[in-house]
Amino acid sequence: MATQNTPITYIFKETNIGKYTSVKHYEFVSFNGTTNHLSTQLNISKNRNCAQSTPNYWLKIKQGKKWGSWLTGLFKTSSSNIFRGDLQKKKHLLLFKFSNDAETLKVCYFENYFTTDLSNVLQFIK
Repeated sequence: MATQNTPITYIFKETNIGKYTSVKHYEFVSFNGTTNHLSTQLNISKNRNCAQSTPNYWLKIKQGKKWGSWLTGLFKTSSSNIFRGDLQKKKHLLLFKFSNDAETLKVCYFENYFTTDLSNVLQFIK
């Protein structure tokens, strides 16, 4: 298992405030890395119980002019407004923190690092 490094931190702002009840779209604002591993636009939708893993939300990224397939599920953590996900079958850990009004989204991307014990990584997103 790879050791945990400082994550790439992304900031997104909601673009469709109040337009949909079960989907929110977020637009890229900034990040502290050199390569954007996510997208300039995110689609986060409520789970509709279509998978056995039952995440709270699903994440899609914009690919060209269309939304791609589901990238990962977002699962609750022990911290308020913070969710976890992964990329490439648990190769990269993602932490998502929604502001109280859900208009701002902070995403921490841990490249080549995945763990289910979040005690050492939650400090990066709080």
